[in-house]
Amino acid sequence: MQYEQCTLEEAAEALGYLDAGCSRVDWVTIGGAVKNEFGDLGRDIFESWSMSSEKYNKSNFKSSWKSIKTTGTKRTATIATLFKLAMDQGYKPAKKEWSEQEKKQRQQEYQVRRELREKEAAIEQEQLQSLQNQISLVSQQAWASDFLSVEGDSEYLQRKQVGPMGGKFVANSFMVVVNLVELSVFTLIEHKDMVAMAAKKKQSPDDVSFTWFKKGDFVIPMFDIQGLLWSLQVIKPSATKMFIKNSRKSETCYLIGTVRPNDGEVPICLAEGFVTAASIHMATGYPVYVCWDSGNLTKIAPLVRAAFPKYPMLICGDNDQFEKETGELKAIEKNDGLSAAKKAANAARCAFVVPNFNHLMAEIKEVAHA
Repeated sequence: MQYEQCTLEEAAEALGYLDAGCSRVDWVTIGGAVKNEFGDLGRDIFESWSMSSEKYNKSNFKSSWKSIKTTGTKRTATIATLFKLAMDQGYKPAKKEWSEQEKKQRQQEYQVRRELREKEAAIEQEQLQSLQNQISLVSQQAWASDFLSVEGDSEYLQRKQVGPMGGKFVANSFMVVVNLVELSVFTLIEHKDMVAMAAKKKQSPDDVSFTWFKKGDFVIPMFDIQGLLWSLQVIKPSATKMFIKNSRKSETCYLIGTVRPNDGEVPICLAEGFVTAASIHMATGYPVYVCWDSGNLTKIAPLVRAAFPKYPMLICGDNDQFEKETGELKAIEKNDGLSAAKKAANAARCAFVVPNFNHLMAEIKEVAHA
C-alpha cells in the first residue's frame, strides 16, 4: 500500500488495532500521524478512536487536537507511522490490485488533501509566529523588570562554580502564560493567580502552558544575532533547564563577554550550554556564544561568521562520550556533540574542539591550588 494515498476508512481501520489508552506521548504521535496526512479531516476518526479509552475527555479533546503540531517539530509522525504501529499489533492491509480508475481517484483525493493540509500548515505557522512575537514582548518586559535582578544566589551556579555572566536571578516569582486557545501571552505576578493557573493546567493540559519563574532560579536572555530578545531560559536549582513553550529558540543565542571591534587576534567561541560557555570564558577570557543545544549550534555558527567575517572562530562542542556531571567515560553508539561541532565548524569555516570540560576545569583548579 502507498500509505500516503490511503483513505480515511483505511486509517480508521488501522487505528482500531491500537490502544487508545496508551501513554500521552504515543497518543500525540498517533494523532500527529493522522493530522499530518489528513489535517482537520482526520479529527473525527481520531476522536472516535480516542473515545474507546477511559482517558477520553470530550471537553478537552478540541484543544488537545489543536495542540498536536505537524510543523516545526523535529520528528513529525507520518501516516506510515500509524500503519507501522498497527501492523506491529496484527493489522494486515488488504491486498488489492487497484484499477487505473481507482488509482487516479486516490491520487486526486491525495492531491486535494495535500493542498488543504498546506493551507492549514500555513495558518499554524502564522499562529506560531504570533505567539512568538507576543512571547518576545513579554520576555523583554520581564527582563527589564525588578522581578529579575543582577544580584542573587543560584545553587546551580554554585555547584558548577561559574559566575552569572550577565544572567539574572529571580527576585520575585512570576509566571509567563501562553493561552493556546485564545493565542495570547501574559504574565501573572500574584501567587494565588499562579496557583490557580497551575490547577487549570492540570484540568485542561492542552489549553494553556506556563513557565513559573521562582526564587532561586537563574535566567538567561535569548537574543537573535541582531540583538532582539525573543525568550528566556530558566535554570532551576535542580539543573532542570526550561524554555517558554512555543517561544523562538532556533537561531537565538547569548553572548558571554564582548566581541571588541578590530580585535582580530581574539577568537570568538561557540558552545552548547551556559556552563560550558561560562567555563571557557573564565579560563580564556574569550567571548563565547551560548547556543542552547547541538542543533542550534549548527544554525548560529554561520550567522556569527557572517556577522564577524574577519575574526577567528572556534566551535567548542560537547563530547558526549563523557558524563556531564561526573566527567566519566561512557559507551555510546553516536556522538551527537562531536557531529554537531563538525557540522558547525564546516558551516562557519573554522576549527572545532570537543574536550571533556569537566576534566579540563578540574585540572585548572588543581593547578590553581598547587
